Amino acid sequence: MKAGKLARILNKCSCILELFGDVDIEMALDEISNICTEAKKQKGKISKSEVADYHTIINDEYIKMLAGLNRTDLDKKLLSEDIFKNKAALLYLADQLGISSAKRQSMENLRYYISSYFERARMDDIIKNDRVTQLIEDANPTNHVAVDFNTK
Repeated sequence: MKAGKLARILNKCSCILELFGDVDIEMALDEISNICTEAKKQKGKISKSEVADYHTIINDEYIKMLAGLNRTDLDKKLLSEDIFKNKAALLYLADQLGISSAKRQSMENLRYYISSYFERARMDDIIKNDRVTQLIEDANPTNHVAVDFNTK
């Protein structure tokens, strides 16, 4: 380690320790350790009310509403809605849609998979409707009468 980097680190340590004032260094370090430990515990936790919120919000009607959005609107909704600021909600939505996902996937990937799912579903509907239309046309051909205009 270079001297300049060590000086910056020691300066940061000095600023942090000044916050504790005239307290024993051991007590200050214990307090810093407790704060860091508590922050790590809180990092991935979600409250039970938040879990209940997205379980009640993400239902069949909500999924149908998402299916009706175009790709850009869906992407905006997945980014801007408060409910989807939580990775657990995205995982829950993916699970409801039947998208296999792992908890280690990033939120960006989950949003991409969800958007792609709805895009593929739209394409499948277009293809299915086109096939049905073609089958109907094949089953009910228009009656064309052959007329010979060369007769006298």
